[in-house]
Amino acid sequence: ANSHLLNSVVQGMPRGEVTMIGGFGNSGKSSFMTDKVLMSCIDDVDRTLVILNEEGADKLREKIFLSFVYYKMNKFGEEKRRNFDRKKLNRVSELNDEDRQLIFDTFEKLKELMDGDEAHIKIIFMEQYRIEDLKNIIAFHANLGYVNLIIDTHKVPDNYKSSSRWEAIVEATKEIYKLTHPESGGFNLRTL
Repeated sequence: ANSHLLNSVVQGMPRGEVTMIGGFGNSGKSSFMTDKVLMSCIDDVDRTLVILNEEGADKLREKIFLSFVYYKMNKFGEEKRRNFDRKKLNRVSELNDEDRQLIFDTFEKLKELMDGDEAHIKIIFMEQYRIEDLKNIIAFHANLGYVNLIIDTHKVPDNYKSSSRWEAIVEATKEIYKLTHPESGGFNLRTL
């Protein structure tokens, strides 16, 4: 979403593949995922499953709301660009009636997209990050028509205590790839 240069370089994220974004804590991985990937999923009307195991669901919903408002405020091209700054939401007195209406409409749209058992964007928080549990969650939702899978944050699963950290993350990533890739019996998911 709103990434012409990035899109021209990577040509999007294909189904059946795993795309990994790495970085240290608080380096912006979740913000990038929200601003670029989730906004694109909303635009493309692709059902998206988001698995969380660190950041809470409410915090992610807030990021999605802020990204969606920012995206809606600034997506019209240079001639209609409203130069909406996210910080402006904290300065309510600076919002005009058009801004307030767009914020209200965005909130209602996100409720529609994210509420209910068959939500367009389904957010699941895993208290314990275990690959077997992850497999079950993914299989269930893939069979309901979810084609995008976002795992925030992929890490050494809680039940991989005996392996070295590097071996454990590689083995867990292989399992996710198998679930993603159709030729290995997976669900043909677009996985981040």
